[in-house]
Amino acid sequence: MKIIILRGLPGTGKTIIAKILKDIFFNSEIISVDKLKIQALKSKYTFLKANKIGFEISMQELSKLSKTKEVIILEEIICNKKFYHELNNFIKDTECESYWFRITRKLNHLLAVESKRKRKIKNTKKDFLNLKKEIEMIEIKSEHKIKNDDLEKTIKEILDILI
Repeated sequence: MKIIILRGLPGTGKTIIAKILKDIFFNSEIISVDKLKIQALKSKYTFLKANKIGFEISMQELSKLSKTKEVIILEEIICNKKFYHELNNFIKDTECESYWFRITRKLNHLLAVESKRKRKIKNTKKDFLNLKKEIEMIEIKSEHKIKNDDLEKTIKEILDILI
């Protein structure tokens, strides 16, 4: 089994990349931690509790899917050290292949994407810079940093590493 982890700031293209990879790889599934956190927020949990629930459900899904899927694509910002360690321990315990990708884009592009999102609270330049610092605090030696300026090139670059 392979686990492909896509992490990065909101608006970097993690979700669309995950969907394209799912279409390419037979017997694959996506775990979108953000979607799980948003579902918890809709259940009136606080932001911190929703994050915790999202991480817990993600790990449960990962464990369940690892028994039936050949490729699992997990997409998340991943700036929470506890979640990172749980994910890393799962990878070590199951001895599965893991591929870490940090997807990046220029700040002005992220702000443009954010301005078009349909949500009440939008990330500001300061939010993005703070999140970037949090992401960079988790140093992953085997992580591939991919600049997503062109989706086609990004997919090709990822596939060149995976295949």
